[in-house]
Amino acid sequence: WLKFCSAFAMLRLPRPVARVVGGHVRACIAVRAQARQLAASSASAAQKAAPQSQTAKAVPEQTAEVECRWCKQATANADRVCDACQWVASRTTGGELSPFKMLGCAECMHLKLEKAEAEYRRLQNVLHPDRFARAPEEEQRLAQKQSARVNEAIAIVRCPLRRAIELCKLHGVDPLAEEQRIQDMELMMESMEISEELEEADAEGASAVLKRVNERIGQHVQGFAKAKDADDWETAVQHVQALQLFTRLAEQAAGHASHYA
Repeated sequence: WLKFCSAFAMLRLPRPVARVVGGHVRACIAVRAQARQLAASSASAAQKAAPQSQTAKAVPEQTAEVECRWCKQATANADRVCDACQWVASRTTGGELSPFKMLGCAECMHLKLEKAEAEYRRLQNVLHPDRFARAPEEEQRLAQKQSARVNEAIAIVRCPLRRAIELCKLHGVDPLAEEQRIQDMELMMESMEISEELEEADAEGASAVLKRVNERIGQHVQGFAKAKDADDWETAVQHVQALQLFTRLAEQAAGHASHYA
């Protein structure tokens, strides 16, 4: 039932229906609160008896050694373009780069987005189809593939939610796995209340909600960054779940504001 309610939390339900669902969720919260207190007591005793060993294992850093098939020079741009002759590197000796490294960024939440944008523009210029108009078909296909990877990389780096998800995966954690369900009932209720508020808001009201939601996104970005630095991936996953809720709310608020503008 709680999973069912969480799925409805982000929907723009009619107000009477939302109130009924909200009433059921509030009743569930009271029951769950008692259960959590009992579970916390049991967990505390268990932790004293056996130390935790659930820290996620970090994925080893990927190498970036490449030999260009054209100029035979080594390049630091693994699976992208050759630093020496600016041709598409077509044979790598290392693994694929993460979206962060592809754009020359550190693998963290707080990065220099302007640096990533500049590298994105440079790579797109290097990989532009006109440059490969007379190239062999194999090189044209590779350039198209690399261009698509660069587009995907910048989309990930620009979005705080996708950035957090990617950082989790780089450390062997899947924050969107089936077993990773939202446990914070207060967070769910907050999202439902914001959805109800948007239902009755005009353009000005939707803009105010959007500002408030963006502030909440910023708080969870900070929380995720601290959890990642502390290697606390359980808490990091909780922040990803909150970012997922508030990102959807931000999209709804932005759409609502533009609709009435």
